[in-house]
Amino acid sequence: MNETRLAKDAYVKTAVPVGIVAGLLSGLPFINMLNCCCFYYLGGGFLAVFLLSRRSDIMTLVDGLLCGVITGFATGVVASLLNGISLMLGFNQGLYAVKTMMKLYEKIELPPEAAVKINEQLAEQMENLQNMTVADVLKNSLIAIVSAIVVCAIGGLIAALIFKKEAKPQAENEQSGS
Repeated sequence: MNETRLAKDAYVKTAVPVGIVAGLLSGLPFINMLNCCCFYYLGGGFLAVFLLSRRSDIMTLVDGLLCGVITGFATGVVASLLNGISLMLGFNQGLYAVKTMMKLYEKIELPPEAAVKINEQLAEQMENLQNMTVADVLKNSLIAIVSAIVVCAIGGLIAALIFKKEAKPQAENEQSGS
């Protein structure tokens, strides 16, 4: 165990691999449907800080926040790249989800005015998804990266609160070394 502050590369060596895995889970079609409530993002930030806390005797909220932000950036970039690739290959998961919802709403007996409103909204969403431009994809990617950073940072802060370790006072370190 290391009694000093964490080296800057310790954050990167811990956060980036965890971020890549969380990004893969968040960006792979169908697997990412399990990412309800940003679970992969929160879990990624939490796991990265947990692993970082095992490498040092000191873990502060700042350490958790920084590790979570780095994890979030890696997660957001990987997820955005995977989403962009799947869109270029012609698979639009949002479109698939809207079509699935339309089928579900057909099976549910709704009041006529509600059914009309829902069908109008779903048709509008479908049209928007079919007409996505490169600018739309880039905007969505930027939003995804910022969201991943924020949520992973929250996961990192939660982990830092749980695994927080204070530095030993200097006098106590000197006495234990004598």
